[in-house]
Amino acid sequence: MPCNNKCSVNTCDTAPSAERVCIRTQRVFDACMTQFTQENAVLTINSSVPIVKFVSGRSTGDGVISNVIITPQPCNICSRVQYTVQIPIEIDGYDASDDLVTGLTTITIERDILLKVPTEAMIPSTVQITTQIKCIRGSFNGDVLTTTYCATIITKILAEVELLVQSYGYPALPNCQEYTEEICSGVFTLPIYPR
Repeated sequence: MPCNNKCSVNTCDTAPSAERVCIRTQRVFDACMTQFTQENAVLTINSSVPIVKFVSGRSTGDGVISNVIITPQPCNICSRVQYTVQIPIEIDGYDASDDLVTGLTTITIERDILLKVPTEAMIPSTVQITTQIKCIRGSFNGDVLTTTYCATIITKILAEVELLVQSYGYPALPNCQEYTEEICSGVFTLPIYPR
């Protein structure tokens, strides 16, 4: 984009060392975080050996989002954002022989929130989530776990965009500081000549 890098009369007078640079990036139009506790959640656990005693549980990655519905709200800058997310969970526990066993399951969560969503364009905006779940206690009845979990879900409205920004060039990187045990620190700080 050579034409965009040329200074206009006003721009060159105020910032002679800056140039305009086009950067491709993801723009976050809006974001929010939800944290909640779910008690007595009932999960079916898949494991090679039946688990009889619960130890811990945690999410093993971001969930899979589906059923996204975005509805603009009249007289409001926000839109209603509805979606379903399935989050993979790993459960650790002991089997009848007191050996540590790992089982797998998923937790499905429905969300219905308000976020600022940009108007429709050639480049679409998307809903992206980051999730974390920790199961803090639980009890087994066969392959069914009744648990209490703490969930954090971050929802973002993103779009791939190209932004024109003012640039002052590339940053100067400092030298890395090498790790030393400072054995000679007292020797190296001595003055060369007596004072």
